[in-house]
Amino acid sequence: LSDASITTIAEMITSSRSTKVLATGAYVAPGAVLAHNAQGLGYNVSLSDGSTTSMINDVRLLQPGDCLLSFSIWKTSSSIVPLCELAKERGVRLIVIADQHSQLAELADQLVLVPSEGVGPMASVTCAVSVAQSIVGAIANVDTQHSAAMLEELQTMWSRTQAVISD
Repeated sequence: LSDASITTIAEMITSSRSTKVLATGAYVAPGAVLAHNAQGLGYNVSLSDGSTTSMINDVRLLQPGDCLLSFSIWKTSSSIVPLCELAKERGVRLIVIADQHSQLAELADQLVLVPSEGVGPMASVTCAVSVAQSIVGAIANVDTQHSAAMLEELQTMWSRTQAVISD
């Protein structure tokens, strides 16, 4: 993990018309963090965590130059690798967050390796969430004026709809 790789990933996402985050199981959590916060900054980043047929539709709608970000940690759902292969064939740039070199990692345009060892028998999502937060921070820094304007607009909408109430 380096600042340069995180900055490159942020630039890939901010220059894309659309970014889909494919996530299954526990890795929906860091995927949701990334997608939700990138949307708050005004970028078209969405989480695809539904059925395989839903994921197929999401990947199918990506265009050349768009991004697909996926996790390959501990165990990877069988549909993720062929979906990433299809996306690459369509000119979509692939970002992979993985805990080891794998078939999916080998396809990546940008790869971030993270540890996944946990306290018990399950893989930990702690490092993947940290990487997601790092990417969001770098996205905010790509265009700080845009980020500030989008966050101000978001705050206005939260206040107007009373979606978020501050004490």
